[in-house]
Amino acid sequence: MDPEKFRERCKGVLTLVPTAFKKNYELDLESLREHVRYLVENRVTAVIPAGSTGEFSSMSEEEIKKVISATVDEVNGKTMVVAGTAHSGTHETIKLTKYAEDVGCDAAMIVTPYYFKEVEEGIFQHYKMIADSVDIAIMPYNNPWVTSGVIYSYRLVERFAKEIPNITALKDVTGNSAYVLELLRRVGKKIAILPYAETEHTMLCYLLGCPGTISLLSNIAPKESIELWKAAYLEKDAKKAMEILDKFEGFNRLMNRLIMEKGIPAYLHLIKHALTLLGRPCGLPMRPPAQPLRENEVEELRQALVRMGLM
Repeated sequence: MDPEKFRERCKGVLTLVPTAFKKNYELDLESLREHVRYLVENRVTAVIPAGSTGEFSSMSEEEIKKVISATVDEVNGKTMVVAGTAHSGTHETIKLTKYAEDVGCDAAMIVTPYYFKEVEEGIFQHYKMIADSVDIAIMPYNNPWVTSGVIYSYRLVERFAKEIPNITALKDVTGNSAYVLELLRRVGKKIAILPYAETEHTMLCYLLGCPGTISLLSNIAPKESIELWKAAYLEKDAKKAMEILDKFEGFNRLMNRLIMEKGIPAYLHLIKHALTLLGRPCGLPMRPPAQPLRENEVEELRQALVRMGLM
């Protein structure tokens, strides 16, 4: 897909897809396909396999390729596919991104190099070398929580917009509404700024002009996630959006608490347990070293799902 066309289509809910594993931790591609069908049927804007939610860091290159190709095959052009192609090194990231383009992905989502903390010029050159190697859109992933505290400076994002034509979207996980507003002001006409998750911050970003979100909850509540986007982005109805968000409050509160207690992977624990509780594919298990929730945490999650009207 042409990168500019991709930017124009980044409106709505772009869903991070968990990877399905069997009890022996081998890939379960049939369950993955079933879940992708469910997301497509519920009209999400895009599916995103092999991202952090897809546990890419616990998979081999060959497994990542299998997940990406199975997703593209199952989608069959019915919605966009944005492949997670991140690696700690530029060379390996280029190889995966080329593969994603070759099998038909519309774009690639790539987190900042996440082992060594690189200087700004190194980050810029990382993305430029990747972008120069393919024709599809590139979506940098601004996540300080998994990249040694790296946050893209305004200058860096402006360079993306001016010097790398196929960077036409950006996933932002800072949770800083003032920062997002400034990004919109500086580059919003060239790069779709996409916040993460279904939260008050995301609602505000919709109201400010962010066209979509990189979504977790749409794995279990796609209808409600899309309704939130319509209320806040299309209708600019903050009251209606807050009423929808209220359904998510228990889940978000539990997620925030567990992240503070256990670290960032807690969000993945929650969504996989939720899928299992709802009898859906792509739930448990997670690959080690990820550990399951405790019994009391599972009960809190169950109550949150009841509040969302899912159980």
